[in-house]
Amino acid sequence: MVPIGDLAQTELRVSEAATPDTPLVGLPGRIGPPEDPGHHPGPANFYALAPGYRLLGSSPFALQVAPGALNLLAVGTAVALAVRR
Repeated sequence: MVPIGDLAQTELRVSEAATPDTPLVGLPGRIGPPEDPGHHPGPANFYALAPGYRLLGSSPFALQVAPGALNLLAVGTAVALAVRR
């Protein structure tokens, strides 16, 4: 499987996170005129996905699994906080 479109851009940016080419803006958006498109706010999602992406082999499959792992971590944290409260 080879990612195309937005998924390809996301994989490119996630693979560049924490390297000398670290992304500083989010994905390009359909905001404004075509010659000067806007960007979605911030690259935080690239930084959050990068560890799981690298641990799972830096492949398109890893990019599909990494958000699920991140969601499981968030749910686990929420449950742990609820139990503690």
